[in-house]
Amino acid sequence: MNNNSVTPGSIGVRIYKNSINSANIIYSADIEIDGAGSDALGQPIPVLYVDPIQLYEKKVTYFLSVYKIDETDNLSVIGQATLTATAYGKATY
Repeated sequence: MNNNSVTPGSIGVRIYKNSINSANIIYSADIEIDGAGSDALGQPIPVLYVDPIQLYEKKVTYFLSVYKIDETDNLSVIGQATLTATAYGKATY
């Protein structure tokens, strides 16, 4: 993220489950990016969310979306958006 404006700007982060469809949003947040001089360039945006997977769900796919809320040329989403996840569960023998 980079904000070259003197005022803060906002981005949105969404996580979708199984397909990119508004009905499948499992996490959504608006995040403020500080104005110029606050060294926000390349700042990671941590998201902590736990999605309980049901017994009938054998395979789950997640999609991450990062987008600008404030439509200004001073606010940029730079680079790749990366989703890192960990699966926890009971062992079945």
